[in-house]
Amino acid sequence: MQKIIDLHCDTIGRIQAGVDIDTAQANGHIDIPRLQKGNVGCQIFACFVSSMVPEKAAFNEVVKLLSLVEESCNKYGDYFQKAEEAEQVQKILENGKIAILPAVENGYALSNELKNLETFRRYGTRYMTLTHMKNLNWAASSGESACDFAGLTEFGVKVIHAMNEMGMIIDISHVHESTFWAALKLTRRPLIASHSNASALCAAARNLTDDQIKGIADNGGMIGINFYPGFLDSSYLEGNFERCSELFVAFDTIEEKYWQHPEKRLTAYHELGKEFRSRMADIQIGYEVIIDHISHIIRLVGDDFVGFGSDFDGLPALPEGMGGCDIFPSIISLLEEKGYSENTIKKISQDNFLRVLAEND
Repeated sequence: MQKIIDLHCDTIGRIQAGVDIDTAQANGHIDIPRLQKGNVGCQIFACFVSSMVPEKAAFNEVVKLLSLVEESCNKYGDYFQKAEEAEQVQKILENGKIAILPAVENGYALSNELKNLETFRRYGTRYMTLTHMKNLNWAASSGESACDFAGLTEFGVKVIHAMNEMGMIIDISHVHESTFWAALKLTRRPLIASHSNASALCAAARNLTDDQIKGIADNGGMIGINFYPGFLDSSYLEGNFERCSELFVAFDTIEEKYWQHPEKRLTAYHELGKEFRSRMADIQIGYEVIIDHISHIIRLVGDDFVGFGSDFDGLPALPEGMGGCDIFPSIISLLEEKGYSENTIKKISQDNFLRVLAEND
């Protein structure tokens, strides 16, 4: 079975809160035993900072997480090996360890200082997600209905150019469509949507239209399929709006209140997640819907531009029958049942991202 590359998880936040992923965990989606069972050969740890954190503190908060990625690779050195370049990842996939790459989620982490990108890159950061759920003063987010500008400001243009120069992949998950097209026009290297899905199947604001998917393919980039039911299925998305809108506001409140207290933040997230799952319990979405999104992209642009971007440990709920990262062999089996060739499955599992990574090395 092919080793899996997963483009996005939020597990480093759980590690920061004191979770020991060396042993199987009752909560959360990723730990080492399940990574092994899931045949995961490369996991990208997204170092996320909320826009609710004071702006001046955002950069230092992300640096703490990037440092923790390095510490975790040392602590779990029997299983993990930090990597940066595609060739290194390939060798780790072959030698049986799990390659770990750091990423930064939310350009808010720059604290409006372009030089901070250089620091992120020195820590081995291989992609930065330009925005999260709120507009920045240089990039518009899909999470807000209006912005004072369209696309990217002059500073945003400089960010794109600098990322290209230093080999940091531009990640357009979460961005507003105007920012997407601005970044796509400017970039000289393939970009990614690390954890996004097809809007044609589920019209979530942060999913991608067919034109956007075609644009990514023309750019030579790729899309990592997100496992959140609300980005996979329209009925679940509608249930989110009808039943849980204030809970999403509560997520921001938790970030604002506990940004200096990761243990308390994680506890609050667990409680909020329980409430969310309780409200959504009667809407069951099977994980086979993941295959529908993969198939849609392949029908549209071919099999060179799609992979996995689970968003594990960043989701309040998962599809029915999915507990965490040990699900990947079952997903591969579904692809096989759909008639996808071994070559196509290898592209989805690892080759497509390795190509994009190499072209940004």
